[in-house]
Amino acid sequence: MRVRASVSTTIAVLLIGGCSAFGENAPRIVSADALGITYRVAPDNQSTAVNAAKEYCQSRSRSAQLRSVTPSGDNKSTMSFACI
Repeated sequence: MRVRASVSTTIAVLLIGGCSAFGENAPRIVSADALGITYRVAPDNQSTAVNAAKEYCQSRSRSAQLRSVTPSGDNKSTMSFACI
């Protein structure tokens, strides 16, 4: 139960921080769990998603590793990271 609350709190902080700093181009969390995180991001903001994934995984004493980048039809991509 405590782990779930921690994950929810971290996701909320990342969402609030991302929205205020980058507006519409901010990376949006698609899914997150103890094993990794997935963002939806504009092409010009992929480095922000990489940094956010690093922070997310570091908060779990792990490192972020990019799993995949999948383009979508609306000029955005889905970036998936593993916390290893």
